This record gives sequence, structure tokens and C-alpha cells, in this order.
Amino acid sequence: MKFIRNSIFLFLILCCGAAAQGQNLVDFNQKRNDMSKKAMISLGSWSLLNLGGSTAGLLLSEGERAKGFHQMNILFNVVNLGLAIPGYVSAKKDDPTAYGPKESYKAQLKKEKIFLFNTAFDFTYVAGGFYLRERSKWDLEHSEKLLGLGNSLIIQGSFLIALDLTMTLLHTRNRKRNFDAHLQLSSGPNGLGAVWKF
Repeated sequence: MKFIRNSIFLFLILCCGAAAQGQNLVDFNQKRNDMSKKAMISLGSWSLLNLGGSTAGLLLSEGERAKGFHQMNILFNVVNLGLAIPGYVSAKKDDPTAYGPKESYKAQLKKEKIFLFNTAFDFTYVAGGFYLRERSKWDLEHSEKLLGLGNSLIIQGSFLIALDLTMTLLHTRNRKRNFDAHLQLSSGPNGLGAVWKF
């Protein structure tokens, strides 16, 4: 009788441990999706704010600098909104239960790399804005328009740097706290291995 009771107890411990591991993995994946959704909401909100403000600004402005600024804002944020909507839908549709440990880790690293690459690429927008401002000094015929375009690129690029860098850091922190902390390296007769444990 004692053997049966101990066997049942051991079975329950193993089952609960497996369920806890699975739930922690689901929570990890859900957190990744939630952060991505929030990033796309931020990007979409920024885009809508800029589209509304710059459409009004373009209609009311008279100078070439202001017109160039608002035109670039509109163009830039049409693209941003075009990225934010499918990005949000994709994160919302992603099923956090569909990933095992290996797939979760790959998806997490992919997300981190995307935001890190975007952060680096965002600096080209800011650099392009400074280039247009510098060019306005010698292209006197288009000087005011170039200043407006350049100022817009600097502002838009700076926002994207802040957003993408923040998301890179948050996703990396999520991985380190909720995945890497449970990753253990082990060695055996067949070589090295990694085990994800709770």
C-alpha cells in the first residue's frame, strides 16, 4: 500500500512539474507577444497622431519649410502605419501554446534581432535628416524645403530609435529573466547539451 501511495505521489509531482514548465513557457511566449502588441500600438498611435497633425499642418502652412516638414511626416507615417497594423495582427494571432522550448527561444531571438536591426537602421533616418539640413546650406533654391524634410527625418528617426531600442532591451530582459535563467548546460558521454528546467 505504501508503494502505491508513493508511486501516485511521485506521479503527481512529475505531472505538476511538467504542467508548471509548460505554463511558464506559455507565459514567456505570451509576454513576448504582449510586448510586440504594445510596440505596434505605440507605433500606430504615433503614426496616426503625425498623420492627423501633419495633414492639418500641410493644409494650413504657407512656407516651404513647414510644407516639407509635414509632407515628410505624412509619407513617413503612412509607411509606419502600414507596418504597425500587420505587426499588431501578427502578434495577436500568434499562439503562445504552439511553441516548445527550442521554438520559443528561436522566436525570441528573432524578435530581438529584428528590433536591434531596426534600431541600427533608424540611425540612417537621423543621418539623412542631418544631411538634408546640411545640403540646405548650399542648395539655396530648395533650402527651406530641405530644412523641413531634414527636420522631419530627424524627429521620426529619433522616435523610432527610442521605440526600437526600448523594445530590444525589454525583449532581451524577458529572455534573460524568463528563459535563460532556466537554461542549464550539462555534459554526458555523448557530448554537451542544454536543458530548460523549472
